[in-house]
Amino acid sequence: MSYHNSGIAFYILSNKTLYSIFNFDSDRRQIKLDMNPITTYVINLAKSTARKEYMQELLDKYDFLEQEFVAAVDGRVFSPEERAKAFDDKTCYKRYGHGVKGGEVGCTLSHFKCYNKLAQSNEKFALILEDDITIIRNLNTLDWSKVAEFMSVDEPRIMFISGD
Repeated sequence: MSYHNSGIAFYILSNKTLYSIFNFDSDRRQIKLDMNPITTYVINLAKSTARKEYMQELLDKYDFLEQEFVAAVDGRVFSPEERAKAFDDKTCYKRYGHGVKGGEVGCTLSHFKCYNKLAQSNEKFALILEDDITIIRNLNTLDWSKVAEFMSVDEPRIMFISGD
């Protein structure tokens, strides 16, 4: 559904239980959303204005996506002290067996900002995007039944739809 050069770019994160959010016709190909628009967090560095414009143009054609741009954290500009305060390199190394670059730290912290926004909201779930995705299928034509089935449980969930 989407492609991204450096990690998970497109996924849905649940905050609470979802019940019957989608209605389908008999062949399950047409979507009718029976809910409010989907909160869509778009992670974007403030200086990346061209990417923001690209994402606005890309997402404007989907009236069921309510865009909210989230200021990305640029971990590349952290001093060693700032990085140590914001990110636990020792735990990361222990868990993954290697260190990470400043950009990866910033990306991780940017996603945490989205998770916190969702946790503090009344939304049942949110779609989280990075600002350099490419959508290769029309979202209006997707069969969302599998998404609805997966998200319709009484526990927090993350569904990774695409990424590398």
